[in-house]
Amino acid sequence: SDCTAEGLRAVLLLQDTVKVPFPPQRIFDAVDEILSLRSTKLGGWASYEPPRAPTYLELLNSSEVFKDIMVDYIYPECTSSCIHTLCLFREHHPTYRSQAVNIAIKEGVRCVLNMQRRDGSYYGSWASCFTYGGWIVSDALQMAGVTEGDPVFKLLSAFTLGHQNADGGWGEDFNSCVTGEYVVNPDGSQVIHTAWAVMTLMCCHHSNPSDKVVRAVQSGVAFIMGRQLRSGDWAQERISGVFNGNCAIHYPGYKNTMPLWALGKYATWRHNMNNNNNNN
Repeated sequence: SDCTAEGLRAVLLLQDTVKVPFPPQRIFDAVDEILSLRSTKLGGWASYEPPRAPTYLELLNSSEVFKDIMVDYIYPECTSSCIHTLCLFREHHPTYRSQAVNIAIKEGVRCVLNMQRRDGSYYGSWASCFTYGGWIVSDALQMAGVTEGDPVFKLLSAFTLGHQNADGGWGEDFNSCVTGEYVVNPDGSQVIHTAWAVMTLMCCHHSNPSDKVVRAVQSGVAFIMGRQLRSGDWAQERISGVFNGNCAIHYPGYKNTMPLWALGKYATWRHNMNNNNNNN
């Protein structure tokens, strides 16, 4: 679900920049696929199919290291990817299956809101862990029109701010995925987690951030820039990828894209803030 959603979003964002437009029917096919994978009962999206089997099938899990592999589950990041892309699709093609798309977005948002933990965080299953989950959820909710003052953003922002390190960065350990609680990285702040955290804050405070939030974001951005190598790249730091709870994996794409993504988002965020201040 999320792979199709992310691929389709890239196509939609690039539509106006390519000489040969992507065939509309292929776009509609991808939307049909995304809609077909949603759980109409639970409102959100699992990874490969709508959840159907009972969770007690996990008792038959014969692996020693992988959790939650017998049944597919609703994930906040899969649901967020689909929400985000359907919102963008609706802007480009407002008449195609409009009722189904609107219902999917509305129920998907409700599903994600219900998955927020009491401390304001979101558990991410495909990376480590809460910094990642917070970013991908907040990005989608902003796209879906959730306002800055909404409780979901207030709680998520407070959680994120509460884990910033003294050097301006964030560093989360892979063991967060194992324990289900935020675990501080023993190597300190990490570029990837910092990128996710500052993007979370910019999404939660997309129009009128407080001075405290601005300082936190600026410190995080300064940390990212300070870690850039002379070659322009960023070093591969500790493991940030994961699947099925216990399997850690390096995703080089994270360190190649997330810092740039955060810096680009920061440039736009600052530009919008300056325009708002000038208009006031």
